[in-house]
Amino acid sequence: MLSKAGKENLWKLLTALEDPDEPPREVFALLDGAMVRQLPDYLEDEDAEHAPLIPPENEEPEEITRCTYLTKVDSASCPVAEWLMSQGWGANWGIWISAPAGTQLDDLMGHLREMAQVRLPDGRIVYFRYYDPRVWRAFFPTCDMPQHQHLFSLQVRYGCESADGTALIIDQMKDGVAERTEHPLEAADSGEN
Repeated sequence: MLSKAGKENLWKLLTALEDPDEPPREVFALLDGAMVRQLPDYLEDEDAEHAPLIPPENEEPEEITRCTYLTKVDSASCPVAEWLMSQGWGANWGIWISAPAGTQLDDLMGHLREMAQVRLPDGRIVYFRYYDPRVWRAFFPTCDMPQHQHLFSLQVRYGCESADGTALIIDQMKDGVAERTEHPLEAADSGEN
């Protein structure tokens, strides 16, 4: 759980501008329904714009609730942001994505879907759970330049919790080079919300 100051710092880092001419940033979260109980129900209850990364093959409740969902996070104080920072931080629920203002959920979704399936050396195509912070932390540093160029073909930044939950890791393309930075956040003191 993050302290109030940690939550504020997290949001500032996600929406920070690299250059004064850069448009404002919007924040999205790519969340793993296998890690977050009743994820689509919560997003619907909060009237959050969201869509499944890979649409379910059928309407079985178990399949719908275990899908990965992309949701727009409107502000640091919206219920979804508060929920993600209070309960999801440190629980490997998913990754944050910061994009230029005006980025449409569908456009971002198309980009993210392209990365959801990979071909194994034996030719099989499998789903790749890159949105799990444990996977993302290990995956990003192993990418070569063409993979980084694909990840950043939209002007996005990716963020996830550090392994111990004390920092926000931000991965971005800067001056044509992929860069990872780690930003310490304050953890909640006992009794602090």
